[in-house]
Amino acid sequence: MSPNAPKSPAADRFAFTPVSDYQPTCRWNYTVKGLLRRGETSIFYGPSNVGKSALLVHLCLSVAAGKKFFGQATKKGLAVYVAAEAPRSVLDRFAAIKGEFDAEAAKNCLVLEHAVDFSQPGEVTALQKAILAAAGGQPVALIVFDTLARSIGDLSENDSGAMTYLARRAETLARELDAHVLFVHHCGKDQSRGARGSSGLKGAVDTELRLQSGDDNVVVGTIDKQRTMPKTVCYSFGLQPVKLGEDEDGGDYTSVRVVEVDEPIPANAPEKPRPTSRRTVLVDLLEQRQKKQADAPFSIPDLIAELPASWLNGLNDDSQKSTARKLLNELAAAEKPLVKKDGQRWRLA
Repeated sequence: MSPNAPKSPAADRFAFTPVSDYQPTCRWNYTVKGLLRRGETSIFYGPSNVGKSALLVHLCLSVAAGKKFFGQATKKGLAVYVAAEAPRSVLDRFAAIKGEFDAEAAKNCLVLEHAVDFSQPGEVTALQKAILAAAGGQPVALIVFDTLARSIGDLSENDSGAMTYLARRAETLARELDAHVLFVHHCGKDQSRGARGSSGLKGAVDTELRLQSGDDNVVVGTIDKQRTMPKTVCYSFGLQPVKLGEDEDGGDYTSVRVVEVDEPIPANAPEKPRPTSRRTVLVDLLEQRQKKQADAPFSIPDLIAELPASWLNGLNDDSQKSTARKLLNELAAAEKPLVKKDGQRWRLA
């Protein structure tokens, strides 16, 4: 064959790279450093109402603004949220938090208010073309599909072959757009067994993050799988109600926003403690009062004024008072009570 003859597709497909010629680029090409890489795929999963969509709205706006996400750098770009489940609720979550970001970030977050069916290849291709047209030449950084179950059409999430096919289609989309593709998923009835459906999905994606409720209304995100980047272990956040306006009957119309509680804990720094529970912080404060022999009665607002700012994260004024009251009642009912009720106030036991 002439050396100038055109190469066949098979020849391109099986073009080998000699190890002697390879030089590392030393670039992560990330969407969120330490968490999500462009050209890759992930699953964020957890039980219903744990805060998945609120977290991902926070993620989309952080990426669109090029703003740090839980202390980790992001590469600025277009963020697309395919809201196949409760799209108006997702838009309300964007409305609850967009004021914390610049106007450009809100313009660079796009919401599609219906599902994209991955069982129909033409749908994914059409979505890709629509995203490129909307991007207008700017880089696409993130595409969220909420939820996986609403995105698979006739495919079964319990079928390993079907989930592998889904992951490959998502990977192709991620690579062709040089963006990260993320699916929102649910856990099964037994949360200890991980994400619902076939384990083939976990094997096929690059990153898997599990969300679960922790102490004192704090949600903890743990990376169960990280294929190509160093692993971080813990993201912690609270959910804070935000009033958007009044409903047709004059009542409050609210949504929620994420409040970051702590930066992620690197896997190589296990000595850094997890977020301290509110009960522990309150007990420490009361024990300090004991050491100072401060026997004067105190009110709940008095106590809240002495608590650190980290204790208040994610709680509005009413929630701060109700949480403190609940913990004080528990401490008063303990076998060795630390406090006791004194009329409308409290006193050390």
